[in-house]
Amino acid sequence: MYDILGVPTDIDTANTYYSQHDDFEDDEEEIEEDLKDGEGEDDDLQDLIGMMQEAIDTTLDKSLTVHDDTVAGAFGPAARNVKIRNLRAECETKLGKEAFDHAYKYLRESRFSDNSTTIDETLIMKKLRKVVPNPSDCFLVDQLLFLEEQAKIAHM
Repeated sequence: MYDILGVPTDIDTANTYYSQHDDFEDDEEEIEEDLKDGEGEDDDLQDLIGMMQEAIDTTLDKSLTVHDDTVAGAFGPAARNVKIRNLRAECETKLGKEAFDHAYKYLRESRFSDNSTTIDETLIMKKLRKVVPNPSDCFLVDQLLFLEEQAKIAHM
């Protein structure tokens, strides 16, 4: 029914094919005329200007969906307390109760005492080796101390 070029060989089908092609060409001409005339450009420009003005006029309070709680940090009070409790249990399990107590006291004093101006990590690790078999396990203790300090700050 079609020749090699894809043109229909049947007269009725060919007429339908060409009439649809002509309709398509008419649409192209209308679109080109619209673009030349600039129809719709003014409306689009006015819409854009209106949206930009609205964005400028919007206050910060209207645009925020969630207000940041800089005191609570990443955890709210309830979630932070659960995290502290779980971290403490994990530290005690990993290090042992006695080693955890020693490491906890030493790190709290090293990190948060008033007289600690500069923290020497090499010295801290050296002293932790005397208390725990693997000082890198004390990273969890540092996390615990950090969360506890955040909780203290939040209560102030």
